[in-house]
Amino acid sequence: MTFSEHISPTLPRPDCGNVTTEWKAIQTGCAAHAMNHWQWLVVSGSDHLDFLHRMSTNSVAELQQGTHAETIFADARGRIVERVDLCRTDDLSSLLVFGPGATTTLPSWLDRYIFAEQIDFVTHGPEDSMIEFMGPQIGALLEGDLADVVISGRACGVSEAGLRYARHHWAGAETIRLAGPTEQIEDLWNRVVDGPVTPVGETAWQLQRISHGVPLREAELNDAHNPWEAHLGASIDLHKGCYIGQEVIARLEAYDKIKQRLVGLHLPGVVAQGTRLEHEGRDVGYVGSCVPNPQGQCLGLGYVRNAHASPGSQLNIVDHGICLVTPLPMP
Repeated sequence: MTFSEHISPTLPRPDCGNVTTEWKAIQTGCAAHAMNHWQWLVVSGSDHLDFLHRMSTNSVAELQQGTHAETIFADARGRIVERVDLCRTDDLSSLLVFGPGATTTLPSWLDRYIFAEQIDFVTHGPEDSMIEFMGPQIGALLEGDLADVVISGRACGVSEAGLRYARHHWAGAETIRLAGPTEQIEDLWNRVVDGPVTPVGETAWQLQRISHGVPLREAELNDAHNPWEAHLGASIDLHKGCYIGQEVIARLEAYDKIKQRLVGLHLPGVVAQGTRLEHEGRDVGYVGSCVPNPQGQCLGLGYVRNAHASPGSQLNIVDHGICLVTPLPMP
């Protein structure tokens, strides 16, 4: 089967034939997920790492080649501008992976703070693609079709053919992401999906993400929330120097001022993003993401005020019924 039979070069597919099989492949086998609807860019220049360190929440100034870190760019209110996986792929450049959605405005936002630094931003174009492989059985790929792409002992890097890669443990699954020229990505896809690798669509992928409580760009990650509310504390270094929003983010943590937080939801049916949640007639939060699972239930993520965010809390969805706050990761 060819790449085009599984997914458009530019648009995701809801599924690739059987959601149950696809989700199981992520959990117990090896799955392939097309990511052309994601946003990523390459930042380069001798000053790029120091600059990104000064502009974001995590300590990345000493990030070694072949390693990566999650970090957040925040505004003056401490709200999320972008969450990125910063991958130090080679000596003078890094791959920044954002997530799906509209073209990122981060380069233009950062450009306002660049003065004499040597920094370049290269966004991907229609001639580029990204895919990821997920699941506990990706070891066979590392020894086979990815042996000439992924350098042993490095979490990220650049292959001799120019493919950038990053290896993560993401949403409960071992994951390898690859970005580069579409022709190379399609060739790699076509080679592996005819073997033991299962192509997966957005429904199975979202089930994995939501069940593990991973917030997503334009769904749960936006400038309405700060990193603490989104459970992104691991992306914050409280001991590093100043960055935009640093005082607010530090104060929120120090004085326990977090008023709402991301929670898992068992929903009575599919509801739209932004649907409000109520308790005894009072607005207490909203649904960020929702996806049906193969058992006929609906799993979701949402933000709920602390008083109603404990597992087992029942909340009302107007015209839809009752939803249940559930622990993360979801059982």
